[in-house]
Amino acid sequence: MLRSELSLLVLVAFGFVFWYVDAAVHQMPLMKQTSQRVKMMREGRWVYRYTDFEFFGVITIGTPEQKFLVALDTSSSILWVPDSTCGTPLCDSSKEWSSQCMLDQSNVIICNTIELWQSSEVCKIKQNFNSSASETYESVGGNWTIQNGIIDAAGLFGKDVVRFGKKGGSQLVVANTTFGQASAISDSFEYYEAGGILGLGFQSTAFGEVLPPLNNAWDQRLLDKRVFTVWLHPMNSGINYGPAGIFTYGGVDSHNCEGNVVYQPLSSDAHWQFTMKSISFGTYRSNATSYEVLSDTGSSYIEGPFVMINSIAKKLGATYDPTYDLFFSNCSGFTKNIKIEIGDHTYEIEPTNYILQGTEGICMLMLHPIDGMGLGPQVFLGTPFIRQYCHIYDVDNKQIGFSKAKIPVSD
Repeated sequence: MLRSELSLLVLVAFGFVFWYVDAAVHQMPLMKQTSQRVKMMREGRWVYRYTDFEFFGVITIGTPEQKFLVALDTSSSILWVPDSTCGTPLCDSSKEWSSQCMLDQSNVIICNTIELWQSSEVCKIKQNFNSSASETYESVGGNWTIQNGIIDAAGLFGKDVVRFGKKGGSQLVVANTTFGQASAISDSFEYYEAGGILGLGFQSTAFGEVLPPLNNAWDQRLLDKRVFTVWLHPMNSGINYGPAGIFTYGGVDSHNCEGNVVYQPLSSDAHWQFTMKSISFGTYRSNATSYEVLSDTGSSYIEGPFVMINSIAKKLGATYDPTYDLFFSNCSGFTKNIKIEIGDHTYEIEPTNYILQGTEGICMLMLHPIDGMGLGPQVFLGTPFIRQYCHIYDVDNKQIGFSKAKIPVSD
């Protein structure tokens, strides 16, 4: 457990040396995996279904501790990991497990014949949570289903001790945490290093009365403030795995982020969403008066309407390849910054954070077109923007702050 008195610690993890002052602030080092879309492209495979979780943290669940590598996602709100029941037959042999399969009040599986996704073989290669091996586990009942067409999962809820950080290291220990035990996961999850998702969104988007793990830590007064900070390591072309950055829970990361934090009010009570005035590059400037934008740690790209993204790509001399759903260009001549206007401030993203080395002298733009988002956000600002500017997520004041990210001395 964290102690209450002031302390000054030097922690070494994944090659980083980092500091934090005040024991009611916890820092979690991250590891990187190359975007799945990019990885498949480099391997010459057709890109069909993918997610782009790019960095992961270690948590443990239960007593004794069971370790999981989880993707940290600001666009979702619950913690879930594969359960020991994951991959076992759930329906009659003539029926495939689908998102239409539900649990009735007696926890009996009810299925129909809509074949959306099967009880997955991916469960066999992932770390599974064994509730019977935990002395502190408690079954709480209820079921959950996540279906977004990319990673689908479903299961039951349980309650146990969740620890942010690896066993034997500095940990934030949160007792009585409700989490999802996935009984089925879509096959697309096979390709990702993560063995679960740690949602960092608002409680209002969670299931029923489920309290997200970080909210539970705040309610137990384990952290100073209802704030968390994301600092990401600069992009390293060609490196699949390595240090990715630091999540700071309970405060602002003053070691890796510059001191001048500019805050922008949220435009939604349920999401890390705010208003962007414009995005521009060279002589191009987006033509709408404003856009609803989501800060998304689960995206490796700046994503927006095709017209917007294509206009920037053309200015960069890039062309769109529908096979990989990416824009490509040669790797020379990138000197200009992408500019994003939020509130009264303009934020600039340097080429090193929006250009990624591909193969044979071809580079990829970390820009991705999306359309048809309906009433939701029109633009998603993923890791290119977060690498350039630390993001400070302030729950109580319903605002998000931006601070220029510092570059490690070793770089």
